[in-house]
Amino acid sequence: MAEFNCKGEWDAIQAAGGNAHFNVQAQLPDGLVVATASQPAAPGVVGSGIGRADGRGFFLRITWSNDTVGVYSGALDPEWRLTGTGFDEKHPEFQTSLASSRNILI
Repeated sequence: MAEFNCKGEWDAIQAAGGNAHFNVQAQLPDGLVVATASQPAAPGVVGSGIGRADGRGFFLRITWSNDTVGVYSGALDPEWRLTGTGFDEKHPEFQTSLASSRNILI
């Protein structure tokens, strides 16, 4: 079970640019996360996916409408922000650091 609630809208601010906007619509008691997403820098690019919130960790896999798959993972930092990495599933060698745009609620 997750120690936090990641439901709602928030951005994954990526060091390489191209932030992702997530709308986590459901976080089930078993940790399953269901989300939709958009890319503010690329109007019309939207996606959806599932993931998991477990303990202090987070994982989300988004299938985007531009035929890419984004993989986002991380953990809560001391300020209750999710921090971690993100990458295109086809190019895992090119990773970027990321952080949530807001504190994630307990």
